[in-house]
Amino acid sequence: MYLSESSSGAPFVTVLDGRSAQLIGRVPDAAIQGISSEIEDADETQLLFGLSNRGVSFVDAAAPANLSSTPPAIAAAPSLQPSEGPLAGGTSVILAGQNFTSPAQLIFGAQSALNATVSGSAQIQASSPPSVTSGVVNLTSYFQDGWLAIAPDAFSYGPQILQLLPNAGRNTRGDSVQIYGYGFGSDPAKITVKIGGANAAVQKVEGVTSIASSLGLDAGYPFSLERITLQTPPGTSGKADVFVSAPRAPQRQPNHFSTCRVFNRMRNLVSSSFCSTIKNGSVSI
Repeated sequence: MYLSESSSGAPFVTVLDGRSAQLIGRVPDAAIQGISSEIEDADETQLLFGLSNRGVSFVDAAAPANLSSTPPAIAAAPSLQPSEGPLAGGTSVILAGQNFTSPAQLIFGAQSALNATVSGSAQIQASSPPSVTSGVVNLTSYFQDGWLAIAPDAFSYGPQILQLLPNAGRNTRGDSVQIYGYGFGSDPAKITVKIGGANAAVQKVEGVTSIASSLGLDAGYPFSLERITLQTPPGTSGKADVFVSAPRAPQRQPNHFSTCRVFNRMRNLVSSSFCSTIKNGSVSI
């Protein structure tokens, strides 16, 4: 028998003997932002299937144990500072939270952090590992007392394009376009934007503290939203790739801008969800 429970706001799964209802042990749940999984089914290996915050969870309950009474908790986003870094890794970061115990292991996506050190019950210091691809990764922290904590989309390797407004224009130069995303930096002189292989004129880059809800973007989570304002170069009619090169790493959005003699109807990007898996003491999302 499996029960979804929580202690001090930290969800876990209690494993009971199916005949006697005696306690066997507990395993940490793949909780996202404090929301526990809703167990739907289990297989013969004691892998639990459940609905989780923003996805589906898989929890391995084959080796239940005793969890400590003081579960760790990661602070509200952005919990990792800085939250961006280059593909080469080596960015010194600090993870904020509470009830951290030593030793701890930090996983960036599927890679172990370098030199992870618990510098206090509310802080873990580490260096980001290298990555072969640009993009955001989830951060998973493991503790010796059996607990784990997950921070979704906690770190970004290189800049990320979230949306272009507008995403269509004339095939002559001079349309004003704004690129929303993060990891662009603060110096427009160090940013290169190409549309269909031609250089656009970057005018400014700025932080966005508020934004219309209709755009489907959040100005504060998981990263501080940034905006590049540019003037389009001339181009041929049809769809074109948008390429942004910032000091950290390049980012390309294929077929994201259309050039034509009249504006096309804009389309929004679809946000992705993730799937979290706990298997033999490890998590992949």
